[in-house]
Amino acid sequence: MGIGNEVSMNCYLRLILLALIVFSPSCGTNTHGTNTEAQRMADKFWETRLIKCGDSLYDITAIYLREYKGGGLLVEAAPLTEADKLNGYEWNGQTWINATAYREYRGTWGEWIQGRAYDAPGRRTFIHMSKKNGRWFYENVEADSYTASSRKLSCDQIPR
Repeated sequence: MGIGNEVSMNCYLRLILLALIVFSPSCGTNTHGTNTEAQRMADKFWETRLIKCGDSLYDITAIYLREYKGGGLLVEAAPLTEADKLNGYEWNGQTWINATAYREYRGTWGEWIQGRAYDAPGRRTFIHMSKKNGRWFYENVEADSYTASSRKLSCDQIPR
């Protein structure tokens, strides 16, 4: 993928995610105005995992290549309890791939499956995020030290 396509993909994903946060009814359930920051951190996480080609998102693992259609990437804040606040949490929630259909490639493309793809062994489509004492975490691993297990492909490497 060329630099121009990569920049376009990143801009497209950010615009989708920004629109989802702006129009999400769950916005504002956490204090300290960290929903925008949460969206930025979700973007950062998914950029290590997904590639956008046309109207599809792709995720590759050691087991399969998965194609997602429709929907998009979502971020949702969860209400902070008094105990969360006392324990230093500033934001708590999740991000996930919310596709309307998906399929997997394992030598050949499988049938399309309606609905959201659920977690598979070694791969999460639903990620818990939190901000505690000023630091962000993905699945209880500090975001700054998190490394994704994905191999990135370019669009021209995706099997047709």
